[in-house]
This record gives sequence, structure tokens and C-alpha cells, in this order.
Amino acid sequence: MTYVPGGGGSSKVSTSGDVALNNVANNEVLTYDSAIAKWKNALVATPRLDQLAQPTASVNFGAQTAANAADPTAPTDLTTKRYVDFVTATTSSATAITLELAHIGTVLETSATSAVVVTVPANATTAFPVGTLIEIYQAGTGQVSFAAATGVTLRSPGGRLKVAEQYSTAMLRKRATDEWVVAGDLIV
Repeated sequence: MTYVPGGGGSSKVSTSGDVALNNVANNEVLTYDSAIAKWKNALVATPRLDQLAQPTASVNFGAQTAANAADPTAPTDLTTKRYVDFVTATTSSATAITLELAHIGTVLETSATSAVVVTVPANATTAFPVGTLIEIYQAGTGQVSFAAATGVTLRSPGGRLKVAEQYSTAMLRKRATDEWVVAGDLIV
């Protein structure tokens, strides 16, 4: 096969001695196979994302969706709509609970029959990302109250830092490095 620049190509490559075509189909290219010393047809390989270089700018999906993603296991993982729409609940019968990174995006259900103190740790101890949401649900009869570790500020209307009663909920949102907003069914 001979390539002539600007020659418009050839419709007779199959008759050339250095070409071995087999079941020609759409979306194929000619590749050189040194084992047989001939050009042959091959499918265009579709690379997987894990075979591509890491993007250096935003990725435009062209109005398409990312499909078949697994539930995230790390804070920087791609997430799924199902994962975002459903909240995981964890139950604790402890009366002293210090929030942990594992509580991010969950509902912490307290089942104790005695008073429960939920402590919000300092950022230096546990670095929750700003914007973190944690819901507290008082499932047991032990009243839940919120305490701030040294250096932490809890903000709520009227200084209300106790869940009102059994079956009530409260939401904690990290607003700044060591500042949290407490909202929900609260009393003083």
C-alpha cells in the first residue's frame, strides 16, 4: 500500500501486498502488525477512564450522566444520587458521645434512658469539612444536650442546646472552622 499525500486515499487497499484485511467493519483503523509485517484492520480501542491522564480542568459530560458508580467510601469519591438521597442511621446507647468524622451525613440516633451529652470537638481534634451536616434523633427517653469542646462555638436561637423531647430531632451544621449551627426541635 502506498500513501500519496493529497491523493484522496485508495479504495483498493485490500489488493495491496502489505495489507491483511479481515471482516472490515465501521469504526476500524489500520494498524501495523510487525509480527506479520502487514497493515491490518482493528477496532478503535475505547479507553477506560482509569487509563487516561488525570483531568486538569473541569470535565464536561455533554449533558450525559455518570452511571454505575459505587457508593463512596472516601470523602473525595464520586457519589451517587441514591447515596445522597438516603441517610444512614447509627444508634448509640452511650450517654457521652463525641462527634466523629464517621457521623458526617448520618443520623445519630440516641437510645439511652439517661441524659445524653453530644460533644462537638474542636477542629484541631477532628477536622470536619465546613458544611458538614449531622442529624441527631432522640429515640430514647434520655434527653440529648449539646456541648462545645474548648474553642468551639455552638449557635442556636435563644441558646437552645437541648433536644425538646423523645422522638425530636436536631441538626448540626459546621459553619466555620470552630463554629456550628444547632437547629431543630430544641429547648433551653
